[in-house]
Amino acid sequence: MKMSEKQFQNKIWDVAQRTGWKVAHFPPSRNPRGGHMTAVAYNGKGWPDLILCHPGRGLFLIRELKVKPNKLTPEQTQWLADLGNAEIDGDVWYPEDWDGIVALLTGTG
Repeated sequence: MKMSEKQFQNKIWDVAQRTGWKVAHFPPSRNPRGGHMTAVAYNGKGWPDLILCHPGRGLFLIRELKVKPNKLTPEQTQWLADLGNAEIDGDVWYPEDWDGIVALLTGTG
């Protein structure tokens, strides 16, 4: 079964909320022309999909979610590179990474 990015995100949210993570996501809204856009300011274009924090485990993650054939935009690629340069755990998750995602979120990996 092919999964949408929204369905993938919901699966991650389900595991994260059951295992003590705080999660933030800034969904797009409909603009006056009927299209979708995420309200961002300054350099926010391309900001990753999820911010995850586990206070009890001292973990802070920033993740972009993609399902194939979708690819990172140049802005998303740059954000992830900049986060890495700042020593912040930013990465891309794909549905194919599921076992590793669950291991990280549950602390079993």
